[in-house]
Amino acid sequence: MKNYVDSLSLYKDKLLYILLFGFTIAFPLFFINQFVSTFYYNLFATVGVSELGSYPQFIFSTITIFISQIPFILLKVS
Repeated sequence: MKNYVDSLSLYKDKLLYILLFGFTIAFPLFFINQFVSTFYYNLFATVGVSELGSYPQFIFSTITIFISQIPFILLKVS
């Protein structure tokens, strides 16, 4: 239960930082991720193997999610 209280107090104290992070780093990262994933999906669909378009999307989404977690980890450490 202590972990929940700690996390809620962190969100309460750093809400402006979290929102600023979301609009300046996370949103553009996921926006670029969407374009890259769509490009590769359309590329593979043009060749005729649209099933393979899901693999680059999975890879880029996983990388984007891991990169977007770094500022939250730094927020907790500081």
